[in-house]
Amino acid sequence: MGICAREFSQRERKRTNSDHHLEMISKTWILFAGFLLFHLLCDAAEVAWRAAGRRAVARRAFAEIQVVGVLNRHNLPLNWSEKYRDVESKDFILLNSSLCESIENALSHNITLRNAWRTCSIGLVHKGSVIAKVKFGLDEGVLSSYRVKYTSKQFTNYLMNLLLDYHPPGPVYFGKIMEIEVVGKFEGRILVKGTVKRRGAIIPWILAYSNKNTMEYAKLNNSLCETAETAISYDFKLWSAWRNCTNEFFSQNSVTAQMQIQFDKNRLDGAGVKYTATDFIHKVTKLLLSYRPVGPAYFGNISDVQFASLQRL
Repeated sequence: MGICAREFSQRERKRTNSDHHLEMISKTWILFAGFLLFHLLCDAAEVAWRAAGRRAVARRAFAEIQVVGVLNRHNLPLNWSEKYRDVESKDFILLNSSLCESIENALSHNITLRNAWRTCSIGLVHKGSVIAKVKFGLDEGVLSSYRVKYTSKQFTNYLMNLLLDYHPPGPVYFGKIMEIEVVGKFEGRILVKGTVKRRGAIIPWILAYSNKNTMEYAKLNNSLCETAETAISYDFKLWSAWRNCTNEFFSQNSVTAQMQIQFDKNRLDGAGVKYTATDFIHKVTKLLLSYRPVGPAYFGNISDVQFASLQRL
């Protein structure tokens, strides 16, 4: 009887030990599975977070700046640009990289612009010349955080000075800038046609401005647009919606010019301004004629103001 009891007790202990061992193995596997599931969830969350970040960057708006100017390249003849007509060629890729690097280097002298720098690409190199068109993007969010009004003429003038003042040690940079502007789809677009007056000059001065590819034309364009923006600034709602300005032509043998002004339609709508109304045209005309700047060029008479087609410059 005692032998049977001992055998039963030993069997029970073995069974208990076996059950305890199985229980420990089961708990270990449960912990391991939980640990593995936790890491998988963390990895999935990180992937989703990174994807959301990429989408946020993709959605972030850029202030796109277009620069047209004459390039300087060390120790090469004037016709060197002919080899850069093929955008798929190695030469074009190297030119794009070098020129964009020089632009980024110039803008890096301003910490705000350095933080806002995002994209850059060459749009066109004219055959048989050294004239190139470049577009680069600045982060609107960064510019806004530093309260930079990137659509103002003062801002584009500042960019021009940076690009011309800081010549990089690299092979390619802008030696002369003929045009610099903010480009984009702006819906509030009007055309202003009128007679330009220039202080201290006689009528034939306009002959020097009939060619858009001259520094004189660029300076006149800047002066007239600066005058227009200053005039518009007397109405804060309109000035806050100001986006860009450019002169489409200056008639030869006259002082007639046609200027295109771009307003942000969303800003105008938000301020309760209907840019398609006749009152809007009258207000713009009155502002342009009422302001007499100390600068050289302004509209002395406006013959026509009309809405422009909704197109990209």
